[in-house]
Parts: sequence; structure tokens; C-alpha cells
Amino acid sequence: MINLSQQAVIDSHCHAFQPEREPSIRSSFEQFLTLAIHPIPQEDMFNTFLYRQVIRELSRILECKGSHKDIVECRQKRYQKDPEQYIKMLFDDARIDMILLDTGYPSEVFTGYSVDSGVFSKIVPSEIKTIFRIDNVVVDLVQKYSSLNDAIEKFQQIVDNAVKNNGAVGLKTVIAYITGLEVQRHPLNEVSSSYKNMAEKAKSAESWQSILTPSKEVKAVMDHFVFLTAEKSVELDVPLQIHVGMGDAPIIDLRIANLSGQG
Repeated sequence: MINLSQQAVIDSHCHAFQPEREPSIRSSFEQFLTLAIHPIPQEDMFNTFLYRQVIRELSRILECKGSHKDIVECRQKRYQKDPEQYIKMLFDDARIDMILLDTGYPSEVFTGYSVDSGVFSKIVPSEIKTIFRIDNVVVDLVQKYSSLNDAIEKFQQIVDNAVKNNGAVGLKTVIAYITGLEVQRHPLNEVSSSYKNMAEKAKSAESWQSILTPSKEVKAVMDHFVFLTAEKSVELDVPLQIHVGMGDAPIIDLRIANLSGQG
């Protein structure tokens, strides 16, 4: 067998966080371990595989025995006493040497706040590189520009700046969450018309979810920007990361988020 336990790890899918926000985000620890938008009975959460696995690992790392509630209480005390030391302990245990930070979440568009990568680098004891997510950029553009050409020009400037000036090591899209992985080329006149309609609706949109509510128009626009992103990744010589699987309820449709077609 190959023993990898002492090998340094690069975590390619990370999000920034602020320790001081934790008490106000969730009512209890187990709620950090679900993406559900509807309440899940506490006893059901306690019996999920993920919860049991996390409790087992916390018991080992914290050297804390007892019931799962005892272990959670021990975790809460350690975290609240010194969040940065607690975070360092977890990173050291996992041997995480570098993290690739998704800039799209949290962000002003999706969560109403963002965390500067420079600030975050002072919280975690590992090297940080950023991966630039494009989907929140598109949401921002349709709210500011009524012309597709203007939006594309600005989009390309933003992506160039992210890689050339801000050091992003990759580009990313969560298109699977929005209209699925069956990304297609659409005639430019269709994309232009769809963008115009999408931009008009965005003026009165109440949230980013309403802007990205799946439709033929949204698909034409998002597909087009994904192709632009792929072309940019080649031009800038950086990889393109495409997120799949679950997330971003309630707009996600898992039937199209995990595969690119029915055939």
C-alpha cells in the first residue's frame, strides 16, 4: 500500500470565511453540515454519515471522549476561545499546504458580503491561490449593461485583470447549478436578444436567484459566457474548473447538474 498520510495536500475547492460570523449564521453545529434550504429534524441530522464522520474526527483531533453532544461542546469551547489556533490545528492535522480559493462565494452578489483573500490569508496557516468564478460577474453585468457587446468587453477586461494583475491561477463556472452541463453554442443574434431581455428583467429583480431562474434566455446567455471563459482560459493559459453536483438551492436541478446529456 502507498502511505499518503505524511504528504502535503492542495485543496482545490475552498471558500473564505470569517470566524466572527459563525455564531450568527447557524443555530447549531450540525446545521453547518447540510445544504438544505428547508429545516431538517435535528435527530435526522445526527444520524447522517457526514455528521457521524465529523464527530469521529473531532473526537480524535480534540482528544475528547463522550457523546456526540459532548464532543460538539468541546469543539465550540475550543473554537470560541481561539478561532485561529483551532483553524491551525485542523489544517495541520490534514496537512493542507495550499488552498485554491473560489472568489465567487461568499460575494456581494450571492451572500451580500465578501472576504478579502489578503485578510483570509491571515486566518489560515497555508498558502492561498485564487480561482476566479465568472457566474457572479455575469449577474453583475446584466444589471449594469443593456448591450451584450458592452458586457462582453467588460467581462474580458475583468477576467484579464483577475489573472494578469490579481494572480488568479484558474477560472471557474458553476453553470451546472444554473442551466446544467449541456452547454451549447447558440447563434449570436439569439444570445444578443436573450441578453437584452435578461438585462431588462434584471432591473426589477429582487435577488440573484430571480435573475438566474432557468429559462431558454438565461441558458443562451450563460452558455455563451462559459464558452468565452473557456476561450479566455486558453488565451491566459490557466485551467477552467467546472463545478458539478449539488448546491445553490432552489434553482439547481440535479438531473442536469451531474451529466451533460441523456444519451
